[in-house]
Amino acid sequence: MALEILSSVDQYAVLTKNCSGNWTENEIREIRTYYFAMLAEVDNMLGELFRVVPKDTVIFFTSDHGDLAMEHQQYYKMSFYEGSSRCEISSEWINRLRVPLIASGPVFKSNQKDASIRSLLDIYPTLLSLANTTTDHELDGLSLIEKADNLKNRAVLAQYHAEHMNASGYMIVQRDFKFIYYRTRFRNYFSYEKTHFLRRDKQSKIPAF
Repeated sequence: MALEILSSVDQYAVLTKNCSGNWTENEIREIRTYYFAMLAEVDNMLGELFRVVPKDTVIFFTSDHGDLAMEHQQYYKMSFYEGSSRCEISSEWINRLRVPLIASGPVFKSNQKDASIRSLLDIYPTLLSLANTTTDHELDGLSLIEKADNLKNRAVLAQYHAEHMNASGYMIVQRDFKFIYYRTRFRNYFSYEKTHFLRRDKQSKIPAF
């Protein structure tokens, strides 16, 4: 992939992650093979844990990021692309390139997947629900075990201001759409349903949020 067709933000990430160059199909396949092998190893470790803990134990397994595996000519994290930023909750291991959020315990049904938009901010209110307690503070997250009427139109926000990104980045996901904004004024619009860019816009007049 030629760097010239990438945004300045992606060009910077590719160069600082040392991902530039002409990668062959076999090299990319090998990178993804190693990554999925590590996922399989973690899956096995989780299985061993689930087999030995008491059945009434509540377990959460998650991370603060996933990893790209040469999507957009990048590996590693520090990106709002799907591979390193999207979070799903399941009561089984999801063998895919996204942020894992796995819950196990008596209040969670086995092999059930929640397709609604969730956030790591949901873990704390979930722990409060499990402990049958509340807080006087207003929380941004929503409990995973309580049915929320507003999940369908829920918007999840994220921001990043650190290495491998040469401009502050912001992301909002709602329903089947994702919007990414960088301080360089470069924007990405995604549709999950159509699985492609709706628009890549360097000169949009949409105000920054």
